[in-house]
Amino acid sequence: MSRKVARHKGNLSNTLDVPVGNACSIRETKTRADDEVFELRAHHLLCAICAAAGAERPPCGTVVTDAIREAIRSHPFIQLKLTADLDVVRSHYLDIYSECHARLPKDFLSRRADYANRAKDLEVLCRLDIRPNTVHPAIDVLRLLFLKVESLKGICYQDFELSQDWPMCEYAQTDYYRQTREKGGQKCYSLDACWKLGEDLLGCGPYSLLPIRTKEEVGRAKVESRKRIEQADRLFIRPHHLMCLMCHYGSGDLEQPLDVDNLHEILVKMRHNPDIPVTLNEGCCMVCDPCPAYDPDKHICLWIYTRDQLKDLRVLQKLGLRPGDTVRARELISLLTGRIETAAEICGPGVFVRESYVWAPCSSAEAGHYEKARSVGLFDS
Repeated sequence: MSRKVARHKGNLSNTLDVPVGNACSIRETKTRADDEVFELRAHHLLCAICAAAGAERPPCGTVVTDAIREAIRSHPFIQLKLTADLDVVRSHYLDIYSECHARLPKDFLSRRADYANRAKDLEVLCRLDIRPNTVHPAIDVLRLLFLKVESLKGICYQDFELSQDWPMCEYAQTDYYRQTREKGGQKCYSLDACWKLGEDLLGCGPYSLLPIRTKEEVGRAKVESRKRIEQADRLFIRPHHLMCLMCHYGSGDLEQPLDVDNLHEILVKMRHNPDIPVTLNEGCCMVCDPCPAYDPDKHICLWIYTRDQLKDLRVLQKLGLRPGDTVRARELISLLTGRIETAAEICGPGVFVRESYVWAPCSSAEAGHYEKARSVGLFDS
């Protein structure tokens, strides 16, 4: 049996007295070229990392590595097209080894002679598990690269003696890449570590090329966004953060706010004012401002944006609501706990892919925190 929910539509001017005209003063938008495609040979990404770590004469030249570094540093969401020359093998062997080369591309011989670099391109793409000549956001490529590739062994150097026909980069066995990766370690993938260390992680792992929010920036964002929540007479929350809110409450660790987000502040606000209107925003919300993974210029979660958007829509579908709908907090949580029995329904391995980087399940989906909060009740304890 369907349940009707008292809700407002998403048009702010028709619901609550929110100064819509001032919305842009909260977050200045900047024009970025993140939707442009930057084309590079796959192994040149490694050259750029080594150059950032101290390789002064990368084989592809500093003009190439500087361009890669500048593009990614300026636009971490820029679309990278990682190329490898697959078409060189499409020439028929009879055309290659006969006297008549008329049907061969004019640059065929020089392209074929580039076999050593072509092997590097394909080795990189193999380890990333992506097809050559496809397009991916730079931040995804770099985070995935440093997760999957431990060193340059098997790409730029081998554990056996190479013939003169397979020349090796002079920096290969120095392995600046491995040094960069080990310097960062798992800290580069921890929100807490990124919040506490900020710019100290520059030069470590993916942050050898990627920018990172500074300690001052996230600290200031925390103070400002917390004040905004305290003063708000309306909350803006992305739908799946309702699940996170419940997990935070169910974890029982409610004494101190979290540095990396505003879940605690939203929870306190809702418990103190159960009738406060909550607008469900498909995308980043009041929770996100101090998070190291949040890009305030693009207003996007750089780390897990695709997975989170799907979770938003799953929650909305379960609740029978739409993006932009507004519901009172108590009623919204009642609807959530009535329609969604377990966190795994939205975030678990049964609805995501364990081995995937892009579509991995939430690490706490099976911890039982959501279910505990659901049984206790957000407003009843």
